[in-house]
Amino acid sequence: MQFQARLPPDLVELMRAGVLETHEEDFPRSCEVHAGEVKINVGDLPGAPSIEVARLVGFELSKPRADGASARVLRLSGDVLLTSFFEYTKWDDVASHSASYVRSAIARIPLSDVPVQSFGLRYVDRFAFDGPMEQACAGLLFEPKSEYLAGHCFGAGPLWHSNVGWFESRNEQERVLNQLNVVSTTVDDVPTVTIEHDAAWQLRTPRQSLESLFQPGEGMRTPLEEALTDLHEGNKSMIRAVLLPDMLEKIGLAT
Repeated sequence: MQFQARLPPDLVELMRAGVLETHEEDFPRSCEVHAGEVKINVGDLPGAPSIEVARLVGFELSKPRADGASARVLRLSGDVLLTSFFEYTKWDDVASHSASYVRSAIARIPLSDVPVQSFGLRYVDRFAFDGPMEQACAGLLFEPKSEYLAGHCFGAGPLWHSNVGWFESRNEQERVLNQLNVVSTTVDDVPTVTIEHDAAWQLRTPRQSLESLFQPGEGMRTPLEEALTDLHEGNKSMIRAVLLPDMLEKIGLAT
């Protein structure tokens, strides 16, 4: 979720307090995020001292896994609020928890001062090739006729990169910016393909109230949950258009 401006320190503290009041058990680890600024006046002599100012620009709340790595993270930095899940179960759980965390975070702050201008989803999927490096190629995983991948990738062997972006209309007034970044490289000497899909819902009218994002509709879903589910379905449609049928069967997305 992106706001129209960077949140000042007092709103940062209000946001963190709001989350911990209702979700402290979900986020036992907490730290502040600071940003440094270096100011140099025009005309300063070489070697003249500069002024560095560190200010509070956000926070990071997290829940660790057994190995110490993060299982889930809620992070505010500047004008962006991000929830990350590294132990994915199913979409309904992720959507419900995300919406609950975001609502707790923004419930105490005046959205009229820092309206929400966009929100979105990012998916990161990774596939490892179990075989010799020289046999790894795009054709083992991807549909050659897919409009989302550059055709040159299919003759590039195990190392290649494809990036594409496109807009989709929503509600006749708003649009979603999709960015698909696919990289085939080696990770610990294993041929690995990483698919990153960013979908950002750009709001024509910035949201300035909690109700505009969380007032339940006829289907009992809030506007934010409806929009996130729409983006989720868009990601599934894109994945079905790029992967081969046998791979879709393996990951449970075959139609």
